[in-house]
Amino acid sequence: MLRRLFLIPALAIAGICTLASGAKADTVNFSGVVPDSCSWGVATNGTLQYNPANPNVLTSDGTPPFPATIELTCPSGGNVDVADPVPGANPMPTNDRAWVIGINGTINSPANGGGTLAINSSSIAEILEVHMEAVSPGPPLAPGTYTYTVTLTANP
Repeated sequence: MLRRLFLIPALAIAGICTLASGAKADTVNFSGVVPDSCSWGVATNGTLQYNPANPNVLTSDGTPPFPATIELTCPSGGNVDVADPVPGANPMPTNDRAWVIGINGTINSPANGGGTLAINSSSIAEILEVHMEAVSPGPPLAPGTYTYTVTLTANP
């Protein structure tokens, strides 16, 4: 009788060992890629405002301001180069400058009047405000339409 009491647990343990020895293990792998490039998103054009109290200046920083905006995503971080504005067929030459400010807070410092600014790494699109100012070096601005193009280059 005592033998049978020991036989039942022994058979149970042997069965578990037999089942366990039939188990198979396998693995699964994970991988991910952080792109080493920046991508541009939605852009809107800005408006230069004329103020009769200061007839030598067209600016996007009027009241209210009308900067251009553009979305930029740089998952690995990077820099944005701000080129000087390129004038269109304007009625008279002007001294021009453009600068960019990040409004989502991932910009380290704004570049005033061109230059390069740093972008922190983020998978969220940074909305950049592109500001511009055109100034007549002498007489007040001549009547007419003034157009400019500002090129931004993102480098990871």
